[in-house]
Amino acid sequence: NALMTLIQLYERTGNYEQMNNMYARLIRQYLSQGDKEGALYAYDGLLSAFPEDEVNPKLFIRDWMVICEYLRESGMVKEAAVEYERLIKACADDPLVVRACVQGGEAALMAQDRERALRLFERATSLNPPLAYQSRIARGLARNK
Repeated sequence: NALMTLIQLYERTGNYEQMNNMYARLIRQYLSQGDKEGALYAYDGLLSAFPEDEVNPKLFIRDWMVICEYLRESGMVKEAAVEYERLIKACADDPLVVRACVQGGEAALMAQDRERALRLFERATSLNPPLAYQSRIARGLARNK
């Protein structure tokens, strides 16, 4: 309840950075309790709280990955692909970005979003991916032709 009160306060005052920080803590709390659905709802609240032309969430990358994977597991592959790409843009220098590119590209292919898939697989290739991801990237690029 305290986090939600702070979130509402920061949203009303336009302090989106602090609002984002409180949402990140709330999402982490849900995930620590194993409540992926609660985390997803909180994430949706975060996205909705930003002004429409300034949606710029920032989360702990591992938490964000869990949300993306949960979207994918729940059959929301289009949404998963979009969120993987949003994660990649926000966390460009993190080592987990290669994994996010591959999983996002695969989700985009499942959603029949070939343009996004190609962008994500090409990004993964440019990051000098570990051997474990190279075959998945090659398969994704081949499926995209």
